[in-house]
Amino acid sequence: MVWIALLIIRPWERLIPELGVLRVERVYAIFGILSVLLSGRLRIPYSFQTSGLLLWAGALGISAVFAVDTSIAWDSVYHYLTFFTVYFVLLCVVRTPYQLIFVVACFIVIMSVYLGKSQWEYFLNGASSHSMGVRRLQGIDVMYAHPNSVAISTVLSLPFLFFLWTVRKEFTSTWPAQWRKLFPWGLMIGFWLALSSVVLTNGRAGMLGIVLFVILCAVRHGSSRQIVVRLVLALLLLATIWLAMPEESRLRLQTVWNPEAGPESAQQSAEGRLVGLHLGIDVFNRFPLTGIGLGNFPPYRLANLDGLHLKTHNTIGCVLSETGGIGGAALSIFVGAIFITCHNTRRIAAHKRLAQARMMAELALASRNSLVLMLFLGMFGDVQERAQFYWVAAFSLLARMFVEWMPDEN
Repeated sequence: MVWIALLIIRPWERLIPELGVLRVERVYAIFGILSVLLSGRLRIPYSFQTSGLLLWAGALGISAVFAVDTSIAWDSVYHYLTFFTVYFVLLCVVRTPYQLIFVVACFIVIMSVYLGKSQWEYFLNGASSHSMGVRRLQGIDVMYAHPNSVAISTVLSLPFLFFLWTVRKEFTSTWPAQWRKLFPWGLMIGFWLALSSVVLTNGRAGMLGIVLFVILCAVRHGSSRQIVVRLVLALLLLATIWLAMPEESRLRLQTVWNPEAGPESAQQSAEGRLVGLHLGIDVFNRFPLTGIGLGNFPPYRLANLDGLHLKTHNTIGCVLSETGGIGGAALSIFVGAIFITCHNTRRIAAHKRLAQARMMAELALASRNSLVLMLFLGMFGDVQERAQFYWVAAFSLLARMFVEWMPDEN
């Protein structure tokens, strides 16, 4: 859990910058791998999903070998290796359903601490950024401090927060009575921090992600009548959130369907993502097999396209331009494998008689919904470069493994 805290809060970037030269996350990754090896817990169970991850890793390596600037590409490969290491370490060290849910709970706690500290700095110390004509909440780190990045990370955590709410009684059944009473309150505080943080970032992608998350919760399962009732309640909740939002946040969101509701920069930002997508596809047409290499799009764009040193700001354009058709195919296989894993977990759990099976089915549903949100938010950012993407993959595979080991109904 220290590892997850380091990857999210990243204290060496802003709080303790002196630690930056140590590359703490990579050093910790090395120690994590060594600990697993020395403990004898190394186990990499075969699965289609893990094969998909290895294909994606291989595609990244091929892209780096044939990159326009290999030095930039290999530095990005090291960045990805940190995430792959987390995936395999989680598979090795998490041994029970309770431990898996505990890891998810720690993830939500760490995200809440991150958001709480960010809001503390925002309200008490004035730490914020000003763009698109509004004041925007930023993170306490550097790498993921941009308001849009904070909003995306927060939205991706919401399915797991909701998951903890749905299994709160089973998960805390062995806890002391006082802790069991406090746990739901902690989840509600976490939800409030997440919701308010997304609004304060004034990120349109994040606010649209909230809408999609609420809809996914409403249609999660049940009869047609239950889904209709939940959809009505979802609309009422979204209407309440809309009315409670600050005026500047409402105007900011309105620019999605009414460009005149905000400054010209807001429209330029939206158009910039479309331009990035088109340029990414243009680069893919030039380098269709292996792309131009990880991290190479901004300098290549500056020198050969429109003279701007900017990323594509969308997953499709980024993956196709930097890793080519090989990378696009490998990532598609990996994503498809995660969806299949989540589906199989819920299907298998339906025939199990333990309460833990229901919890694993709910975790698979949360993983699926988080992945759906990633694909949606991938239109506004490079979600494949986020650690959460690989945590979701590990959570989903572990849930399937555990539910397979449980006895069937008699």
